[in-house]
Amino acid sequence: MTVAELARGLETRALVALDPREAEVFAGAHIPGSWSATPSVLVRRLRDSDDALFAALFSGGARPVCVVADTDEQAAAATALLAEVGLTDVATLRDGVRAWRRSGRPVNRAFGPHRETVTAGDPR
Repeated sequence: MTVAELARGLETRALVALDPREAEVFAGAHIPGSWSATPSVLVRRLRDSDDALFAALFSGGARPVCVVADTDEQAAAATALLAEVGLTDVATLRDGVRAWRRSGRPVNRAFGPHRETVTAGDPR
């Protein structure tokens, strides 16, 4: 999936962006609107029909998913877990957040109680 396709899908809520990186890495910089779920957390969330991620993925029928990972291994692990619960319309944003930032799109950062949006070129 391209950055433009992911941005369009997030804007229209036509897909779910899943970020399987560790929570600390996600907090450091993530794509606005993406869901954080490491593989170990993802297993639990995919089995809990009361979980907000479960609802985002399955309400109104299964939605396409874009995995936003730093490595092919992270993407493959998340994709395999999604397939186990029947989600097969899964794409990967190659180079993840790095590709998103290179395109000039903003990222969110969340450290403790502080949240901010940072655009490309901003040294923060």
